[in-house]
Order: sequence, then C-alpha cells, then structure tokens
Amino acid sequence: MLEKIIKGMADVIPFLQKEKEPELYDNTQKIPKIRNAALTKFQESIGYQFKNLALLTEALTHPSYASFKNLPSNQRLEFLGDAVLELSVSRYLFEKYTSLQEGELTNKRSNLVRNATLATFARQIGIENVLMIGPELRYVKHKNEGLPSSAFACATEAVIGAIYMDSNFATAEKIVLSIVPKLTEIADKSKGSDNPKGELQEYFQQTRRSQPKYELLSQEGDGTNFTFTVQATIDGKVLAKGEGSSIKKAETSAAQNALNKIKK
Repeated sequence: MLEKIIKGMADVIPFLQKEKEPELYDNTQKIPKIRNAALTKFQESIGYQFKNLALLTEALTHPSYASFKNLPSNQRLEFLGDAVLELSVSRYLFEKYTSLQEGELTNKRSNLVRNATLATFARQIGIENVLMIGPELRYVKHKNEGLPSSAFACATEAVIGAIYMDSNFATAEKIVLSIVPKLTEIADKSKGSDNPKGELQEYFQQTRRSQPKYELLSQEGDGTNFTFTVQATIDGKVLAKGEGSSIKKAETSAAQNALNKIKK
C-alpha cells in the first residue's frame, strides 16, 4: 500500500512542477525576466530606448501583479506620467488652437487623454504583450473577457512617467507629442465615452466648482417594460436629456448627449 502511495506521489509531483508559475523576477535585482525581444519591440513602438530598464519594468507592473509578488506597482509612475501627459497635451493645444477658449481646450484635452483613447492606443502598440498582471486578471484574460481599459490607460501613463524619470521633461514631452496625432485619430473615431457620467464630471471639475446633477423627468411603462427620461443639469441649466430602460441607463444617455453637445 505504501509503495502505491509513493508511486502516486512520484507521478503527481512532476505535474505540479510543470504547473508552477514561472518566476518572472530576478530576486537579486527585482527586474522581471520579460523576453528581451518583447521589451525591445515595445520600446521601438514608443520611440524611446530606456537607459534604466528597471523603470520600464516598474511601469509595466500592474498592481494586481505587484501585490501578488510583493513588489512596487506602476501607480506612482502613473501619477507622474498623468501630469506629464496633461501638461504636454495642454501646451500643444494652447499653441495649436490660438482662438479657442478654456472650455473648448479642456474638452479637446479630455478627448485625447481619457481612458478609452489611451487604452486603444496602448493596445495598438502592444502593451498587452509586456504588461504584467496578477492571477485574477490572467483568469479574466484567459476567459477572453478582455482586460479593463483602465489597466492599459494607467500603464500608458506610467510608461510616460518612466520616460520622464529616465530622461527629462523635454524628452518625455517629445514622446507625447509624437503620439498626439494617433491619439487624435483614435478620439475622432470614438463614437462615445466609456464612462459618460465620469467624463462629464471631469470636464466640469476643470471649468467650474459645481458638478452635473441628474433629474428624473418621467417614467412610462406597462408594468414590465419601462422608459425613464432624465435630464442632466449644471447650476440649474439643462445640458441634455436622455432615455433608458432604467434610471441609470437614462442618466448615462443624458451624460453622453451632453458630451456630444460640448464636443461640437
């Protein structure tokens, strides 16, 4: 009996060893062992060669992977890159559109730096091939459900922050300006926001202190199918109305309609 148990363990152990997650980090240097070819291709796609590769690998370390391996995530570099991106794009728009007022410039900037735009750009340059994610997101990816747009957008900002730390503001700004045409193309093709209410709130945060409010105007239905009508307002002024099968969907519709008006 004992011999059978030992034999069974011998058969199982190799399988477990094969299933063990590969160690991505060199424990002495805390630098992921990402394939050199993948990192090289990614750096070519962004037009920048890192002197300190550790900065790039930190920028590509999603919080889900960082917590799983007890390593620094890309959140600090994201914070820095967000500021570099916004300032670079702001200066570009300020110099390009000399006749536009603050609100119009803010709207154009929001379109270029919002999550949906950055995420689409990130996918195009292959960031998914080098972004390190934790087990829960790997499961989502495996199920073909797709990673959240925020993961790609935040990683893009983190990479910009890493470029700034690896060089200087002028160099980071140059990289940002080199991708602005692509961001503009993506934004122009986008039919709507991935988060209309959040984007509308962000827009007014930058132009005034008050925030949009949503008011239910009507509810129609036969007991099973309902149509809700909601209007979005700012400081008592009606921005737009929207309809939906739920109050939440009606509010989202109203926010998107308001954004569409602002963007005209």
